[in-house]
Amino acid sequence: MEYGKTRIKNITWMPPFREGEFGYLIIDNEPCFINSWHTFDDYGCEMEIVEVACRDGKTKDAYSDDGGESWRLEAF
Repeated sequence: MEYGKTRIKNITWMPPFREGEFGYLIIDNEPCFINSWHTFDDYGCEMEIVEVACRDGKTKDAYSDDGGESWRLEAF
């Protein structure tokens, strides 16, 4: 799906298998391990920011402003 010039990806959160882990984001059917999870909440605005490691060895940041219900790869 295209929106403007930015490709909208299908991103879903998957719970962790082991205690102490954050889980996975499934990005276009590719599981990416969540390395870190930061929650920002200030004056009624909330944002989840996660860093994920994908199979190609690259890391990406993903963002959610609805408590992790939906994710995107662009901050705004």
